[in-house]
Amino acid sequence: MLTKNGVKIRLAISLGLFLLSGSQLITGGWGTLCGVIGTMELATALLGYSPVNDLKMIANFRNEPDKNWSIKVAPPLRSRL
Repeated sequence: MLTKNGVKIRLAISLGLFLLSGSQLITGGWGTLCGVIGTMELATALLGYSPVNDLKMIANFRNEPDKNWSIKVAPPLRSRL
């Protein structure tokens, strides 16, 4: 889960990227990339959840061979169950 500051930062980033591509300051492939990344940032900000956090947790569980990480459920998924 993202903190309140993380959500605010992601909203600001998405707004900036949308303004860059929407005002045609950046055009072509770079403008498309700004729009796509802005959409991804907006989605993660509105959900308050970033899949990168889950990937970090999975990597940490795999680096700990003495623990049985396959039984554990990531916290964002646990809250939905």
